[in-house]
Amino acid sequence: MKNLLKLSDEEQRCTRECYKIYIGRILCELFPAFEFLNGVVPVRTPCRYRAEMSSESVVVPLPVLMKDEKKYAEVVDVLDQLEVWVREIYSRAGMCAPPDEEHVPPGPPIAAPSRPDQPASHVPPVPQPDDPLANVKVPCFGDQLTRVRLAGAKDLRAGSHTPQDRLDHLYPYRIVDWHTKRSFLKVIFKKLYKNSAREQGTLRYFREKLQRRNVTIDVKHYEDCEQLFLTIGKCFTVEALVQFFGMETKDGRITRNRPPYYILDVGDNKRQYYDSVLDKFIDQFLITPPTNDDEESSPDSEDFVRIITLCAS
Repeated sequence: MKNLLKLSDEEQRCTRECYKIYIGRILCELFPAFEFLNGVVPVRTPCRYRAEMSSESVVVPLPVLMKDEKKYAEVVDVLDQLEVWVREIYSRAGMCAPPDEEHVPPGPPIAAPSRPDQPASHVPPVPQPDDPLANVKVPCFGDQLTRVRLAGAKDLRAGSHTPQDRLDHLYPYRIVDWHTKRSFLKVIFKKLYKNSAREQGTLRYFREKLQRRNVTIDVKHYEDCEQLFLTIGKCFTVEALVQFFGMETKDGRITRNRPPYYILDVGDNKRQYYDSVLDKFIDQFLITPPTNDDEESSPDSEDFVRIITLCAS
């Protein structure tokens, strides 16, 4: 498993840079002594779509359709309705002719199964000259099961005569792993959530201390479990930073790994200090040397500051 999930050098570099950004934000937000880093810490983490992520999202709520996703006939109704809405939006924007109100979409064949792998739903549609929405493609996203059902519903219409009836304008169908964060959180809870509420440093211990009754090891209430995990992770990160800089409190004075105040305003010294000191912190608290597979440390000897800080980051 370690070989399958082993990070490349570039992935390790990107992970380290993200760690530095998150830690830098905590320093600037909670530690008055590090206010001078406000102009150094990046506002956003690096990603492929930085320009899109920096702009405001436009959310257009659609009506709720009382349809059952487990029935192909009703999934086809949903896609038909999406086709109608796409045509209405484009027609009101003056980009195509209004839809034909007398048009009746064909129904799915009686008891017709979708073909394996839904081949017709994954082939890019070919624009037709008489199509008012030629070259218009609206992607549809869902979890793995929803994507299969949407693609299967479109495959049932592959033999229709018009682009609208073939649902050509709804393409492609892509997987969005909505449940990935929950699955990741379940793995963390399995590791850090102990049965005993008296075992200090565990998530169960803080659940009882903070009266978070909705938090359970199976992450049934995702939002509550996530909030507790992020809160505890941030608190342990603050505690680790206080220890690293030799401070009594987060509002105290820095006694270790001090910044060179006398040259901070010269050249790029703020950036150099930011990179060097956070790299040192990451090496000490986050990216530690791996242990052997057969070495299983006992909970009593684990440094929970480092463990939970690693997971929270």
